[in-house]
Amino acid sequence: MNRARGFTLIELLVVIAVIAVLMSILVPALEKARAQARESVGAQNLHQWSLVWSMLTDDNDGKFYDRPTSIYWYKEVRKYYATALKPEIWLCPNATKPFSEGGKTPYGALDWYEDGEHCISSYGISLWISNGGTDNDHFENNCWRTPSVRGSAYVPIMFDSDEWDVQPEPSDEPKAAESIPYEYGVNEMQRCAIRRHTPYSINMLCMDWSIRKKSIKELWLVPWHKDWPKSCDHLPAVWEDQPDHWMNVAPDPCPL
Repeated sequence: MNRARGFTLIELLVVIAVIAVLMSILVPALEKARAQARESVGAQNLHQWSLVWSMLTDDNDGKFYDRPTSIYWYKEVRKYYATALKPEIWLCPNATKPFSEGGKTPYGALDWYEDGEHCISSYGISLWISNGGTDNDHFENNCWRTPSVRGSAYVPIMFDSDEWDVQPEPSDEPKAAESIPYEYGVNEMQRCAIRRHTPYSINMLCMDWSIRKKSIKELWLVPWHKDWPKSCDHLPAVWEDQPDHWMNVAPDPCPL
């Protein structure tokens, strides 16, 4: 009787090689699809937050709240959050591990305790949205106060961040290296100029309630406050002077 013919060693190696080639093609595609799905969920979270900010301004004569309280913005929105939102919307899917538990930039989440409750968030707000209330003339003259402003589609409210609030200035410098801590009180753009999504970008909720994806270099051109420069003259010199700077992988917002 004829015996059944099995695979030869050559045939087996060919099959393994074909599988390896297919895996090398499929795995990056699958990872890209997963990254896009996480980014989409993050955008949906910010869309939910747009409802919160819209309700808050509707209840406050079309204005955001005063700066003395906006430092603790999460307390101001709690009554809207508690009735309208799920806890998951506090966290970008790419940043769910608290810094206190080993989370690292740009994928770590800020955590704090309030009334004995452990709170976690990977989003921050711009303090420039405030309705004034300080003794700083520069801030009072340039804060937005209301979402009903010209160019609202480009003014940030909330975004991926390492901190719960940000007050950038055009002179802010980026981090020398992605992994180093930011400096409190200066260079606050560092808090949100993080590679949370690909390629080197973050999700941002703007004052027209739209969600936009921004390259981290574009953040220097976003009108954070009323007197923000409209030219590219204030862009950090390190991008031109240091070709190996970690942010130079990101697309340039202007010709340098």
